[in-house]
Amino acid sequence: MPARLRLPGGPGEPVMVTDLSEHGFRLECWGMQVSCGDSVILRPQGLESVCGTIRWIKGPKIDLAFSRPLLGPVVEHLAHQHRPEIADLRMVA
Repeated sequence: MPARLRLPGGPGEPVMVTDLSEHGFRLECWGMQVSCGDSVILRPQGLESVCGTIRWIKGPKIDLAFSRPLLGPVVEHLAHQHRPEIADLRMVA
């Protein structure tokens, strides 16, 4: 899911959220310098901004914990809205 990530008071950078749960999210970020423990603000497409703290960084992959958990129905809605396309596989006899 496309989103924008920023440090408090800083400009936003485009990122891609690759995993989302009620308690946190994982994303890929290519142009922003952040460190473990940083507080950040994420603005996913179609959702208000949410605050989180960076738990770990591995190259462009960043894992964050929400300051306040998201509601289950919000997570389900976003997951359904942004789920990857699934190929129609057919067995040939």
